[in-house]
Amino acid sequence: MDNSIYEPISYTAGKILQKKARDTSIPYVQELADTLKINWKSTKIRDWLRKLIWGKVRPGLYLELRYNAISQALQLYPESAVLEIAAGYSTRGLVECLHREAYIETDLDKLIFHKEKIIDLMQEGKRSSCHYFKPLNICNPQSVERVGNFIQSLGLTKPIVVIHEGLFMYLNPAEQELARDNLKIFLAKYSPDGAWITTDFSERDLNLTILQQFMMKKLSKEVERKLYYFPNDDAVTKFLKAANFNFTKLPNLEAKNDKSEVRSVAEEFRAYQITLS
Repeated sequence: MDNSIYEPISYTAGKILQKKARDTSIPYVQELADTLKINWKSTKIRDWLRKLIWGKVRPGLYLELRYNAISQALQLYPESAVLEIAAGYSTRGLVECLHREAYIETDLDKLIFHKEKIIDLMQEGKRSSCHYFKPLNICNPQSVERVGNFIQSLGLTKPIVVIHEGLFMYLNPAEQELARDNLKIFLAKYSPDGAWITTDFSERDLNLTILQQFMMKKLSKEVERKLYYFPNDDAVTKFLKAANFNFTKLPNLEAKNDKSEVRSVAEEFRAYQITLS
């Protein structure tokens, strides 16, 4: 996936940030949206339309549960450096960099260079010294090696944790295999005791209402790509075992919430902890 192909997908970074700022309690999303001059404040009419389309299980809930699932999984690796792939306008790094050896955000070059400037503007040049921004195409071995060499130069003492959320659905099956194999090479060379954590393998192509299906088709048209989900857990197992990965589907504390609709949605965002055999 090169930058020309990625350009339409970068459109989603702003839309996702807008939804997070409007309808989640994720830290710093409103501040970042304001810095980017993204209009996230809602009106009663817009709220009514969103409820009509999505019902009680609104997009913001999906995004917050996904965020929380990875945050919970990261607690298994206190102080470890984090490499975030396809970071987009995620604000996780602003939180995690404060108590980790390093936090490295990556994305394709045009977006990540812009993100770094925006974060510096938002923090008035007081960015943490262990918060980095690097270009990375996870489907390109040379790009992965460049980031790996940079991480190696940091002289880290703890295993690296690689994370991403909402990436794999934009990759076709061949690209998904490339990303998987490059991640295996990265971990083997730079952090054999590290881990790959993602919620992407839990997400499914759900049986949506007609209005919801229309919105998903609109998204697919905007990014100029078909969206690819793993149909079930067996497909995920086959995919990861093909690269000889070990994995655990982590429990999700949100799944214990008393509200049935929240509990059912939380199951779609269980984090996978993936390690080398």
